[in-house]
Amino acid sequence: MYKNNDISEHTNLITGTLHRSLVTGKLHGDVNPKKVEKIYMVIFKVLNYKSRTLVYNYISYPDIFSDSLLRYLMTRNIFLRENNIYQEPGHFLCILEKSYFADNVEEGEELKFTRINFDPEHYVNELYCSKWYNNPDYIPSIFKLIYYLLILKDIDSMSQLLDLALNDNYKGFIKEILGSLRYYGMINNLNSQTNVEPFSIINGCIFIVRDLEGLVSNLRKNYNVNVNTGPQSLRGEVNSMNNSLSILDMHYRDSLYYHNYHHSKSCMTPRLHRSNFSYQNIHMNMGGVRFCSTFKSFSSTIHVVV
Repeated sequence: MYKNNDISEHTNLITGTLHRSLVTGKLHGDVNPKKVEKIYMVIFKVLNYKSRTLVYNYISYPDIFSDSLLRYLMTRNIFLRENNIYQEPGHFLCILEKSYFADNVEEGEELKFTRINFDPEHYVNELYCSKWYNNPDYIPSIFKLIYYLLILKDIDSMSQLLDLALNDNYKGFIKEILGSLRYYGMINNLNSQTNVEPFSIINGCIFIVRDLEGLVSNLRKNYNVNVNTGPQSLRGEVNSMNNSLSILDMHYRDSLYYHNYHHSKSCMTPRLHRSNFSYQNIHMNMGGVRFCSTFKSFSSTIHVVV
């Protein structure tokens, strides 16, 4: 089963500095976790369409995890079906900050379909052959395609996508995403679509950024969007955003564990204990988070036989 949880079978991502940090629970050079660069996995939800209000939750990682997190997001859907616990967040469009991840992504990998046995060209041909563009389900079907993508965007383009989603501008959102794929025929067929059953675009999106403050500030200043972390009276209650982030985080850390297990079998790297990949070690010891996740005790009870 570990192969289905492996981030990369061919490249060992847990070596050198990252390996030592996982063992010791300290960043390289014993750096203060609060002063280290971090990457943020962010989920937005619409709180109020009329007042143009978005709420967001995030979970952060020291940037030493950037490469493995990127590879995890590229391969995540491959093994979703292996464990029902991790299927809850579903598939999603993953939008990464271009200035931060561009050097980590090889040429031609900017747009990735992340589900195994999922052929985008075949899916596009099905849309054409079945004449779905004359069907009211055409736009929702395109979003099923979009929610398998991993793309690179700068902060302003991210803000633009959030603005389009907030306005329920389905056609504009599709054009912004699929224009990069050069599926112009599919985009042109959008003109025949008039009545679309309303649905939330933003529920299928996750943003990976280094400059979270810059993204929030850009939304406020340049797109007139009210952005906050939610009503104060409800911040103590578990919601769909932090639930999804907690599940994704558990799955990512679990995948790191099996990635190390896989490469330790070939004696390329020492095998680490599961506790080295715990919430406490990665987020509290290395990331400087003050409080335990509400899912910490639950995640520690999950065991997969290898």
